Amino acid sequence: MPQEVLDGLSVEKRIAGWQRSLSIVGPDMTCVVTDDANIVVGFAHYGLARDATYVDQLRGELFAINLQPEVWRRGFGRQLCEQVLAHAAARQWHFLSLWVLRENIRARAFYESLGFIADGGEKTESTLVGAPLNELRYRKQLPTAPHGSH
Repeated sequence: MPQEVLDGLSVEKRIAGWQRSLSIVGPDMTCVVTDDANIVVGFAHYGLARDATYVDQLRGELFAINLQPEVWRRGFGRQLCEQVLAHAAARQWHFLSLWVLRENIRARAFYESLGFIADGGEKTESTLVGAPLNELRYRKQLPTAPHGSH
């Protein structure tokens, strides 16, 4: 996201929004990851896919993953994604998708290292921050349980 957009975010509004989101009982889930001192250093938020692509298949979406910059490249992001992928497989979702900024080469390489592939989906989001954000959709096929097992 552009730095000027990040600089303009209100901590108070974000806290209030997350408190509302986390208090709602529903199909969305959030995982957190802590460091050795048991301090939260990141989170992943996921749930049922929001777009209608692959509507005939059970599909989840990784809505957001964020880590404190000081813990980047220390395995916490991979740990969060592996938790989400395990939960998605346990829910018997066929795919997990996500949207990533086209210009975020570092994030795209990270998702690709986890087996996500760009599936051709593209969109421009302009309502979220008031400026156009060009995004690509990535997806990962999840292992399915053999017939007759749960």
